[in-house]
Amino acid sequence: MKRSHWLIAIPVVLAAGWFHPNFLFASGGDRPNAYTEYGVGGAPEAMAGAAVGVRNDPACGFWNPAGLTGIKNFQIEAQNTFLSLNQSLDYFSFGANLQDTVYCGFSLLVYSAGNDLEARKGPSMNPDSTFGDSEITGMLSGGFRLSPRWSGGFSLKLLLNSMGNIQNANGTGFGFDVGVQYRIDNETTFGLTAQDPYTVYTYQDSTTTVIPTTVRWGVNRRENDLRGNWAFDLEWSQDLGLRPRLGAEWFPFDVLALRTGVWVGDLTVGNGQAQPSVNLTCGFGLYIPLKRSMIPGRPWGDQFVIDYSLIPDPQQSGAVLNQITATAKFM
Repeated sequence: MKRSHWLIAIPVVLAAGWFHPNFLFASGGDRPNAYTEYGVGGAPEAMAGAAVGVRNDPACGFWNPAGLTGIKNFQIEAQNTFLSLNQSLDYFSFGANLQDTVYCGFSLLVYSAGNDLEARKGPSMNPDSTFGDSEITGMLSGGFRLSPRWSGGFSLKLLLNSMGNIQNANGTGFGFDVGVQYRIDNETTFGLTAQDPYTVYTYQDSTTTVIPTTVRWGVNRRENDLRGNWAFDLEWSQDLGLRPRLGAEWFPFDVLALRTGVWVGDLTVGNGQAQPSVNLTCGFGLYIPLKRSMIPGRPWGDQFVIDYSLIPDPQQSGAVLNQITATAKFM
């Protein structure tokens, strides 16, 4: 597909989801996959989720699948988010470059609100029973080069929700994401992605929910003289409104990255009643070299990376979350 065709295709896909005759979307925490608001990836999370222009990271399958074209060989990533109230959230991702021709990835998010949820048929002090739940999002991603500067990508999504024997609470969803990137120069990448332009969730009673579409525009810039990079994203979704994101990363040493970021919410929701919220993020990455690089200017090749991120809880105002991510990068 020609470059110009891709630039036309994304808004057309968005419009198809927006004006679908059966369109009904959930809002806020009511959406079936609300746990994806926690985000994924060690560096992107600590940088406030400003990741649309990021390349060479397996988390690109989640943020912008076009970024998979920056992967050199293959990478494996696993993440745990420490949640309260017996909740759990785990993430696993794999990204690969097959002979500079095929760029692919697989991502899996597994969330549970706990195994001690209470079920009642009516008002009572004691529950009739307790049950556990499991929510899963799986994504199969592909990236491809349209030209030396342009790249595109897609992610096919499968959503599964199990709530024990609760009637009409279980369901299955299918959908996709699409994205493009443009390399302005060797240090600057522009990105545009549409998440869930049409993702449909179907319950046991055959009712359906269309997950709100999220559109992200962003740029990532590497500052070689300052030994770091910065990223800015402008995100908009149908239920959460406009949310700008800004993040920065600095390498004081080759084996240590310091990161910080900020994102602002509640700018265009609540009919002007809600006050904008400013959310700060921070974190660091430890790079354990496994092999020296043969590429001039790059001191290390294969690496094992441990990332720590401290982020605000998108579901609970004022609370913060800790995330630990481990990534094996084979260059």
